[in-house]
Amino acid sequence: MGKRGPKRQAGKREPNGQLSRVPAMELARRKLMADKEEWAIMAPVIAARHRLHGVPFLNARDQLAGSVIGRMVMGGDLSRAQGDAAIKYAEDVDNYRQAMGAPRQPAAVDLNRIAGATASGPDHVAFVLRAKRRYLAMSRAVQDCANQHRGTNLFAALHYFVMRDEFHAHMLGDLRLGLNALARFYGMMGEADVAA
Repeated sequence: MGKRGPKRQAGKREPNGQLSRVPAMELARRKLMADKEEWAIMAPVIAARHRLHGVPFLNARDQLAGSVIGRMVMGGDLSRAQGDAAIKYAEDVDNYRQAMGAPRQPAAVDLNRIAGATASGPDHVAFVLRAKRRYLAMSRAVQDCANQHRGTNLFAALHYFVMRDEFHAHMLGDLRLGLNALARFYGMMGEADVAA
C-alpha cells in the first residue's frame, strides 16, 4: 500500500521536518511552483501551436506565437515595426467600432458579463471624437498607399490578417504594403526603413 496524503514537496527541511522558511528559499520554492502551474496550464496551448502552426517548442510559449502576425514577426516575414503597427491598427479599429456603437466581434460568450448602456458624458464624447479622427487619418494613410500601388487591396489584407487572424498567402504583398503605410503613419519607421 502506498503512502497516503499529498506528495512530499521537494526542498530543504528544518529539524522538525517542515520546509525551510528562509525568505530566499521560500521565494525560490514559490517561483518553482508557479512555473509548474503555468506550464501545466500552457502545455496544451504550446502543443497546439507546435502541432498546428509549426512553432518550435522553445518559442511556442512566446505571446507572439498566438497570432498570425506574431508568428510572421517571429519567422522574419515581417519586421518588428510592422508587427507593432498591426497591433496599433487593431486598437484603432476596435476603438472606432466602440465609438460608433457597432456590435462586438464574435468571440467566446461571457455569461458573467454585465450588459448595459454605453457611457455618456464629456469623457465619452472626447473618446468618440478622438477615435473617429484617428481612424479616418489612419484610413487615409492606407488609402494613399493603395492609390500609389494600383491593383492592391490593402484594407482586405489588413482585415483578414490583423482583425480576423487568418493567413492568406496571396495577400502577403498587400499586407506588407499596408503595414508599411501604417508604420509610417504611427511614426514607427521612416521612409528609409521601409522595405517594399
